Amino acid sequence: MSETARTKQAKLVANWNATHPGLKVTYIDGVVSAFNGHEPDPATNSRNDYRWINEFFETRGRLAANGKTTSTLSLDAAEFYHPNIIGHQQMANLIINGWACPPTSSPQTAPRSLLPRMQ
Repeated sequence: MSETARTKQAKLVANWNATHPGLKVTYIDGVVSAFNGHEPDPATNSRNDYRWINEFFETRGRLAANGKTTSTLSLDAAEFYHPNIIGHQQMANLIINGWACPPTSSPQTAPRSLLPRMQ
């Protein structure tokens, strides 16, 4: 199913770019291969020490000095199986490398005339 979704996304982006000259979208592929080996361990009695996705009952997975993932306890189910801090950093690297975006880039802001007025 994942491969089908990625294929459809890539085709949608290609179709968009073909029909919207001057307004391009970049499809970033490689998340699945980048995350290979960094998935949560599905066993309840063990953890993948090199995970980039939170396991059950954890949040804020970050890289420890020993190269392993350390995390904080969380009872918030919205945090489970969500990319941790390392995972977000790795996805950012894919975007920077896949889009040729310099790491020092700043996000673009709307011109002041388009911003809503505060009263």
